[in-house]
Amino acid sequence: MRCLIVPVVLVCGACATARTTSPPPPDRSGPVSVLQAAQMSPDPLARANAIEGLLPDEAAHGQAIKFGLVDPNEGVRFVAAVSLGDAQRCDLIDLVRPLMHDQSPSVRAAAMYAMARCDQSPDLGALAPMVLGDDPVSRANAAMVLGKLGNPSAAGLLRASLARPLEQLDARQQRLVELTIAEALVRMGERSHLEEIRAAFFGSADDAELIAVAAQLAGVLGDTGLGHGLEQMAFDSGPRKVGLELRLIAVAALGALSPEAAQPEIAILFVDNAEPHIRAQAATALVQGDLPGQDQALAALMADTNTHVRIAAAKALLQRRSSRPLPIDETASRP
Repeated sequence: MRCLIVPVVLVCGACATARTTSPPPPDRSGPVSVLQAAQMSPDPLARANAIEGLLPDEAAHGQAIKFGLVDPNEGVRFVAAVSLGDAQRCDLIDLVRPLMHDQSPSVRAAAMYAMARCDQSPDLGALAPMVLGDDPVSRANAAMVLGKLGNPSAAGLLRASLARPLEQLDARQQRLVELTIAEALVRMGERSHLEEIRAAFFGSADDAELIAVAAQLAGVLGDTGLGHGLEQMAFDSGPRKVGLELRLIAVAALGALSPEAAQPEIAILFVDNAEPHIRAQAATALVQGDLPGQDQALAALMADTNTHVRIAAAKALLQRRSSRPLPIDETASRP
């Protein structure tokens, strides 16, 4: 899931809610400790991102899911249930069952996803009213769940949703929901819907949010057809000039497309940027690559003054550690 820009952020409708319970104290093992500390943040986005970031550490991830499933914020509960399904932590499936009756339709959709991933045969027909309904949050998140399950029999339902625009949304918001549905259809094997994502990527420079979503989806879905466009954006070499955040999103997307396409030399230039969101995006773009000093830069960012920068750096470093057998040099200062 992509919690900073893409449509799943729509689920965080109650993002002012603070948690009332606390997870166990952090274990002091570098990036894991940073992410565990984030679980105790009053910011629900930090708590949700911490759950996702802990995925490579089975024990810590399981604990994070347990607390996330009972979080007072519906966005965190949604992420916890989806994360359980992604990791197929079926040993925890009984903790998801109460969420099948959650007051939030999005959380119920996430619970269905987790149940389906653990062969519990939930009634997925309950997703149809969400996908066709008037609530953009439920529509986007139910479509995402169907896409992640990848059952082609649901493609007709998603196409019907595309044919029923939500009149209460402005054009940009409508496009964001449509991109989520297009992503789901691509996951079901309908690669022709990549064209909708590509169209958003090459849209007006004024539509920065849509461009960002499309760039991220290109990486997630492995759309090599946008490889050249992503390179131009990352190097700021094409006719269309974009901001620094979009450049870094393109760098991250290139790394997701292929480790060989990673451009960490661009991202590392901005780890000391004055803007926290740029430092966080730089950390995200440093997941792939073998640049000298790359791991030290991420370790230093784990001591950043901004919570979201620390989370992004810890998540990137933990991903790097889990993807290769050699230990990572973490000689820079830690929190």
